[in-house]
Amino acid sequence: MLRRAWLKGFRAARSSQGYSVNLLGPKFGVEYREGDHVTRIGVEKYAVDVDWVIYMPSKIDWLPPYQHEPVSEEKRQQVRERVIECLSFLKIKYSMSD
Repeated sequence: MLRRAWLKGFRAARSSQGYSVNLLGPKFGVEYREGDHVTRIGVEKYAVDVDWVIYMPSKIDWLPPYQHEPVSEEKRQQVRERVIECLSFLKIKYSMSD
């Protein structure tokens, strides 16, 4: 179950499954947090049809101190699906670019 949250003054959604997605804006992107593991995904502000373009990388990495832990393709897909779910829940108009 998702619920809205205000983390550091930005729009975010938290799940009862232990993860959150926080739209930090063009400078810091989208933050995906699962427990104490965090990754950031690039975004760009857009003015036509959608508000944001989300750039999902082909390979994601955790931020320090977990940067050396490999992220499987299955986990990357799970992160992608959860980001989509949360942005839709927050009613944020976006386009996903893989």
